[in-house]
Amino acid sequence: MSELTVGVVGLGRMGGGMAGHLVESGVDVRGYDVVPEAREGAAERGVTIDGSAAELAGQSDVVVTSLPNSEIVRESYLGEGGIAAGADDLVAIEASTIDPATTEALAEEVATLGVTLVDAPVSGGPEGAASGTLTLFIGGDASVIDSPPARPVLDAISKKSFHVGDVGAGHTTKLLNNTMSMGNLLLAMEAASLGAARGLEGDRIFEALRNAGGSSNQFEKRMPCVLNRNFEPRFTVSFARKDLGLALEAGSDIDHSMPVTALIHQLYTKAVSEGYGEEDAVAVAKLFERDQLIEADEHVDESYEGY
Repeated sequence: MSELTVGVVGLGRMGGGMAGHLVESGVDVRGYDVVPEAREGAAERGVTIDGSAAELAGQSDVVVTSLPNSEIVRESYLGEGGIAAGADDLVAIEASTIDPATTEALAEEVATLGVTLVDAPVSGGPEGAASGTLTLFIGGDASVIDSPPARPVLDAISKKSFHVGDVGAGHTTKLLNNTMSMGNLLLAMEAASLGAARGLEGDRIFEALRNAGGSSNQFEKRMPCVLNRNFEPRFTVSFARKDLGLALEAGSDIDHSMPVTALIHQLYTKAVSEGYGEEDAVAVAKLFERDQLIEADEHVDESYEGY
């Protein structure tokens, strides 16, 4: 893939991780971010920094965008100095977590400006971005997805990928994933808090339940962190609340009721109001803890082989 030039717009924890991995894979990578520290960090990894998204687009075969929200994504494509301003028959891979309606509308708009949009939001966190082991949910035209320049880039940043439908289907599937993940995590923390309140030791709860039918990816991945009282952010409570809100909006757009998701969203909102918004999502455990903390007497291994 060394003959391709890949542009990455958004060089935060996810975009910066993907850009760094692509450099390590021998790819010519260009990058742009409005945050100076993000640009500096990417440059240290070997990314060539451009002065605007338009400049980057004009020198890239394919562009990957990884940005915080729908408004910033639209601006990065259509704003002054945006990707579309520098595009000439460009394929763009939109890897943020945004609402599907924005994705669908954006794809139509940029198509008239020389950009073919594929949505490929990711699962796997910053660790997966840096190691090229992400799972991708891909929406778009199969002939574009399965051909250069898109396919080599998609394969380089992922361990698994799933073509789930037309443009917008990728972002819909990502919202389904995050709704299930954050719901699973919330219920697991409520259950674990009951065990702690009943006098069970946290590490014993973990070992027993991780091998039983009630276990989940989120329980196995994040329970060791709460046992160690480690709430350093990887995926924050605030991001969880945002994604749950996007899922509710997607349902509301088609009059599809999601009462359980609404309750989960309210509990993450409560966690934000309690001051846990910038902590890891596992901090929702604190909503259920009273006098008895969920913790272990000794450090629990936090390494995880899943996704």
